[in-house]
Amino acid sequence: MAYNYDTLSEPVTKQEVIDYKQKISKVRNIYSTFNQLGTIFGFVISFILAFMLITVGSFEFKKGNYTLLVAGIGVICLTTIAGLVTYFVSYLNKLKDDIKLSRFSQANGLSYEPAVDAVDLKYSGMIFNVGYSHLYRGRLRDKTGDLFEISNYQYTIGSGKNRRTIENGYVMIKLDRNLPNIVLDSNQNNFKLLGLNMSNLPVNLKNNQKLSLEGDFNNYFTLYAPVGYERDALYIFTPDLMALFVDNSSIFDAEVIDDKLFIYSSKFDLVDSSVLDRLFKIIDTVGKKTLSQTDNYSDERVGNRTVDEVSVRGMRLKKRFVSVGVVLSIVIFILMVIVF
Repeated sequence: MAYNYDTLSEPVTKQEVIDYKQKISKVRNIYSTFNQLGTIFGFVISFILAFMLITVGSFEFKKGNYTLLVAGIGVICLTTIAGLVTYFVSYLNKLKDDIKLSRFSQANGLSYEPAVDAVDLKYSGMIFNVGYSHLYRGRLRDKTGDLFEISNYQYTIGSGKNRRTIENGYVMIKLDRNLPNIVLDSNQNNFKLLGLNMSNLPVNLKNNQKLSLEGDFNNYFTLYAPVGYERDALYIFTPDLMALFVDNSSIFDAEVIDDKLFIYSSKFDLVDSSVLDRLFKIIDTVGKKTLSQTDNYSDERVGNRTVDEVSVRGMRLKKRFVSVGVVLSIVIFILMVIVF
């Protein structure tokens, strides 16, 4: 299908912003939270700076030194104003992006949902089941919401000083059959450290599930399939399907799980027409071929080939857990190499 991207480049008018804010205020979304957080942020920063100023300034005031007091008041005002301006500019830019994507969806017969909490999370893919504070930062879908979906997905890991927020882009393509859990880990987006090729997947998969495929496919991807499902993986990932993955999505990770194909990436710039065009091409090529390739799949281990199920052994890949001791050993080794 050919999509019209003109609405993404057209400027957003002031009236569109007003109308859209009224529209989204009637549905559950993240903007009300943004407003509250922005207000709280401004008050907290102002309170901290004011407290510091009063504490230090009162001491200097007693000595007849007014310069520090005046300078402190100026710093508080400038810092508060700068923080609020930065926040509201970011908020307005996000609002404009949502308006553009909403226009794009209407012009192309799609549906768009702005940022919402992922409280009704139903996906089994690897990025959806790690961390906490899960949030969809915009979802572009077909009208039914069942065939495909393009979105950015945010979650938080760690706590305290080690707390980190991660945002991934993903494409979901609905398949007709339930399939074994298979992962394609792209070699193009891995971390390179001291000659080591380290996966950027959010989970660690057991090495005995790696499967080598023919041709130069292994130069682009590392394929994981449940032990005992090697033949099933070869049935699905035929040379022509592998070629489409290499040609169209070699920089992305992919996962087949249940009746869905997921393409994972770093954050997508969804208002960039070239990015959207590439993602729709992946849906149209890789997605369609995967759909047709798996249309007649059945797991012979279930016992009834007409049943759309996968045995427990093939439903999920096995994960491995790296102990803290191993991680510390690796870090110490790297530091020793760097220092010495």
